[in-house]
Amino acid sequence: MPEQLQAFFSDPENNPPPGGETLQAFHTRLMACWERLMSEHEGEHILLVCHGGVIRMLLTQVLGLPLSHFSRVDVPYACRSRLRVFHDSETGDRTPLLMHHIPGPIDATGS
Repeated sequence: MPEQLQAFFSDPENNPPPGGETLQAFHTRLMACWERLMSEHEGEHILLVCHGGVIRMLLTQVLGLPLSHFSRVDVPYACRSRLRVFHDSETGDRTPLLMHHIPGPIDATGS
């Protein structure tokens, strides 16, 4: 089992985790959810609390990286990432932009 997990982290596109879905299937499922979320909450501020794999996949998409770079995106425990999505009302296009990506938990001052 450790070998399979190492294979996933080394080449996630060709080595799904034991008992898990392929990276392409995960990407497809997440992007469908992302599009639905953007449609249902257009123009709103939303807070999405999720697992690091979801954040990693969203950042891979926003940064225009190939799926093979999925595991290269650093998402430490309790990090915060802020995205801003620009919507062109004429074309319907949505353009996500990474505003910041802050590692680590929030301290007692809230920063």
